[in-house]
Formats: sequence, C-alpha cells, structure tokens
Amino acid sequence: MSLNSHTFADALSAFPTLEKNVVLVALSGGIDSVVLCDLLSKCDVHFSVAHMNFNLRGEESIRDEMFSESISKKYNVPFHIKRISVEHETLIPGKSTQEAARILRYQWFEELMTQHGIPHVMTAHHKDDQAETIIYQFIRGGTIAALRGMKNIHGRLLRPLLAFTREEIREYARTNELAWKEDSSNAKVKYARNYIRHEILPRLVGMNPGIVDSISKRAAIFEEAEQLVDQVISNDLQNHLNQRDKNVSLDVEWLSNYPYRRLILWKWIEPFHFTSGQVDEALNLLKSTPGARIESATHEIWKETGKLVLTEKRNRRDVKIWVEKLPFSLQNAAEIDLSECSVDEVRFEKNQSVMFLDLDKIIFPLLIRSWKEGDKFRPLGMKGQQLVSDLLIQNKIPVRQKPDVMVIESEGVIAAVAGLRVDDRFKLGEDSRRVLRIACSMHL
Repeated sequence: MSLNSHTFADALSAFPTLEKNVVLVALSGGIDSVVLCDLLSKCDVHFSVAHMNFNLRGEESIRDEMFSESISKKYNVPFHIKRISVEHETLIPGKSTQEAARILRYQWFEELMTQHGIPHVMTAHHKDDQAETIIYQFIRGGTIAALRGMKNIHGRLLRPLLAFTREEIREYARTNELAWKEDSSNAKVKYARNYIRHEILPRLVGMNPGIVDSISKRAAIFEEAEQLVDQVISNDLQNHLNQRDKNVSLDVEWLSNYPYRRLILWKWIEPFHFTSGQVDEALNLLKSTPGARIESATHEIWKETGKLVLTEKRNRRDVKIWVEKLPFSLQNAAEIDLSECSVDEVRFEKNQSVMFLDLDKIIFPLLIRSWKEGDKFRPLGMKGQQLVSDLLIQNKIPVRQKPDVMVIESEGVIAAVAGLRVDDRFKLGEDSRRVLRIACSMHL
C-alpha cells in the first residue's frame, strides 16, 4: 500500500477518539515525524509540535532543534521545546539513556496536553518499528502483551503510520520533496534496537522478504488473543483475590491447581513493578516454606501458610519510644494507644487487640520498642519465662509481620507484648484500682 494523503486519511478514520481535530505531534526532525506533519497538514488536522533536546549529540542536537522549529514555521503551528542537559541532570537511575529519554518525553507530552487542552499526542511509529519492537520484546522475554507490539491507539497516544512501512514513508518524502535530518545515533549498533534494525531484521528480510508485513499481521492476532486471555484471567483473578487492609493474597492450593498459573501470576504482579522474569520466582514460592519472598522496587510477595501475600515494601527500622504520661498514641506499622481507664471499663477480648494492666504496678517512663532476639517475659498464667520469639511462633505470626511486633517495658521488664500477651507480673487483681488500657491495631 502506498502512502499518500488519501491512504493516510483512511488510517485516521480508525481514530474515533480524535477529538476536536487537534493533536500534539512528537517531532524529532527525522523523516518519519516530518512526513507525519506534512500528512496532517494536507488532511486539515490542526496540530502543534513538541521537540525535546537532550543535548546528547552536541551541535547535531542544536541543529535538530532549529530544524524542528523551522518545520513548525513551515506549517504555521505552535512549537514547544524542552531542553535537558545530561551533564547537569540525571535522567532516570537504573534506566538506559534511551529508556529514560522515552519516559521523560512522554511525561512532558502529558504535561503539554494538560496545559494546552490537547486531547491526543501522535508519534510516527511505522510497520518496521513494530517489527523491531516485537523482536526486541521477544529477545527480552516479553509476555503476550509485549509480543503484540504497539497499538495504534494507546490511551491518549495515536500512531497513524503503523499501517505503513519505512520504505513507503521514504517514498512519500522523496515524492513530496521533503527535507529532514538524520540522527547519527540511529546508526550506532551498540543500542539494542539499532542492532535489531541494522543487523537482525535485514537478515530476516533476506530469509522472508515479507517478514515486516507478516509480523504486523501476527501482532493484530496477538492483540485479539491478549484481549481474550486478559478477560478470562482478570475475571478469575478478581474472584480469588483476598483483600485485608493494604495486603492482597491468593490461596496456594487454588493457584497450584489453576491451569494458567504463569498468566495469572503475571497479571497479578506486573502492576507492582515485578518483571516477567520474576513470574517463575513467584511460581517457586508455591512450594517454598513460609517466610520465603521475592521483591520488586516497591512491593514484596511472601509465602505464608496456605497463601501468597502481596504487600508494599517498607523500610523497617527499630522503634524505641519513651512514654512519659498518658494518653499516648504510636502511629507505626503497629498502631498502639495507651490510656487510663476504670476497672468498670475493662472488657477482655479473645484476640488480645485490647489489653489491660495494673497501672499501679507500672513505673514511668514506659518504653515502647521493637522486640529483639533473646527478649523474655512471663506470660499471663505462667510462672516461668518464655522467649518472645517462641510466642510469635506459637501464635503463627508471619515472618513479614514479626519486625512490626512491639514490647512495652516498665523499668527494663517487659510488661506486655502488644497485641499478643500480658506479663503475669502486671496483671489485674481483685485489689486493682487503676488500669492501663493498651489497644493494638496490628490484627496479629
């Protein structure tokens, strides 16, 4: 299919969400984005252009910026420019320069669209870009969503040139005598995508001249397959997720017998910054002992008895707080409230979320601190001492929650393990008059 204003108009008809006939064009100054601007102009689509200069290529970067501005003047459209100096500004830690540049560009595009009331941004990705993307994702180990490549509509992002090849775009540029600038970094095969473009894809074309079209058609099939799979997996996942506070869990027995374990695990963990390579790690947790875990940059998945628990990652620090007087509240992973109450207000609960001590046996200041190995106390009703660590095991406290357990000391003696047990030496008696009420919201 040749590229011209008529075939391009047909491609635009696939965008029913093209509101107000206004778009923001990501303009690099290269042939693809220049052709996109020319086609939009001929199809009477109102647009503005956005160019981000990372100053990575010295004089060439300046040249591309000036050229992009000249394109905006040629079509009499608004020109938006943002300059970033990589010498003075870290792009994104942990990301390659190309990845970071892409993320920053799209963040800026969102800002521009919001600021100027523009509903959509257009990029000039084409069929060859699609083929390169799918090959790249396959090499990286992408899932179905990655292997179906780029969508022509992705949220507010539109890609009207995905139906055309790089050669069709070049032919349009030559026929219409358009000028453009070549980015010298595109020729450097040290970048993975460039290596695919210049080394791998040409070899595949040599084996199958229609490989670009073939990959593009397979992408459409993968997209339909993804939609079908996603619907089934999403329904099954939502029906079996168990929510408690900020934590979400899946039953191990159900998950072990589920026929599409990798797909449902990926659907579950992918939004929380886990990689596709960690799906098998999550799968291995099913047979691991309680306390095993995997983590992403922001979350953790713990193996607990009968379930996998997804929770936010927290920086756990030892707590050590002195309490001079009542009432007192600690807002931490363990929310603890200390207050005085009368004997008539004492109401014992089985779950120990509210505990009562004889306040006359307490000497201030009290110390609330994180428990540590070797801590001992005398559990209510016992004459001997017990390790706090053994108490946690007896109460089946998950490994991930053990660091959140607090003890309350009076003159160096543990008076209570918050939310679990009172020390026998501080229990209420028939002659108790003043009561220390301890409320713990850890739900241990």
